Amino acid sequence: MDRGGGTMRLRRSVSLGRIDEAQAVARRMMGSTSVHGFEYSPRGWAAVRLTTDAVDRRPTPDDSVSDPYEAAYFAAGCHVHWVRDGDSGRITVQVDDTHNAFEARAGTDVEVLEVVEQQYMCWGEVESGDGTWASLFDARVGWYRLPVSAQSGRVVLAVREYVSVGVDGNAEVVAECPVAFRGRGS
Repeated sequence: MDRGGGTMRLRRSVSLGRIDEAQAVARRMMGSTSVHGFEYSPRGWAAVRLTTDAVDRRPTPDDSVSDPYEAAYFAAGCHVHWVRDGDSGRITVQVDDTHNAFEARAGTDVEVLEVVEQQYMCWGEVESGDGTWASLFDARVGWYRLPVSAQSGRVVLAVREYVSVGVDGNAEVVAECPVAFRGRGS
């Protein structure tokens, strides 16, 4: 990401709360943008799409995610991560200074020297799509659904890697934040 020679800041804040509070934080932080994510439980995982008043969850075919122990919600410039801790959990919010909520968010700043746009190919190919979710299949992992409007081809998970100077003076990735699922035509 070209910053015109300047540095970027990544603001990180931590609070306590339940998973529904993490979802509410994600909705507030990301406004009307599409909020996607993952929820994990000991029995499986689910792709998630947060709407204004609901959680649209698509678990893998034979798994249940009724009691998640970890969740991640994301959009461009913002990442909300939740991990269960007893009856509650820890909510970590990372927002970069390209995001409109940056100045309003209290937290610890990290000077970022470079932002590297990456993408990871998701397993399988799109077999069908309904305009909001796509069903993917691969012989190694089976069927699963992702919140992307692809009708065919492949799907990638776009991420941003935030590079900073580490304690030993070397460059290091201080955060890797998912941005969105994107379809790639066949």
